[in-house]
Amino acid sequence: MSLNAKTPEQAIILEALVKGYLENDRPKDAHRLAEEWVRDHPEDWQARLYRGRASQLGVFFQQAIIDYEAVLQAKPDQSQAQLWVAETLVSDRQFAPAMEHYEAFLRDHPDAPETLRRCWA
Repeated sequence: MSLNAKTPEQAIILEALVKGYLENDRPKDAHRLAEEWVRDHPEDWQARLYRGRASQLGVFFQQAIIDYEAVLQAKPDQSQAQLWVAETLVSDRQFAPAMEHYEAFLRDHPDAPETLRRCWA
């Protein structure tokens, strides 16, 4: 599937499809469409966020880390990217950098320790 017109509507459709594939445990399909989204809308930080998520779930940790770091460069307050990069770093056994991201998240969200604890339980 290729949505040829590089329009805002194309980005919205790709976002919906990518999210749907991720919710249905289809990271390979999500990644393919996220690649198209990033290619056609390189300024869209959400495209990189969701390509990172598809990479993370497809166990392509290095690509996921690169994408999440790019999101955090563009949007330092993007807490979802902060959590997902930390998770990915843990999965890739990069524990020190993961701690830095968790600590940054907790500085911005002091009420989150209980939420994080439930996620890891």
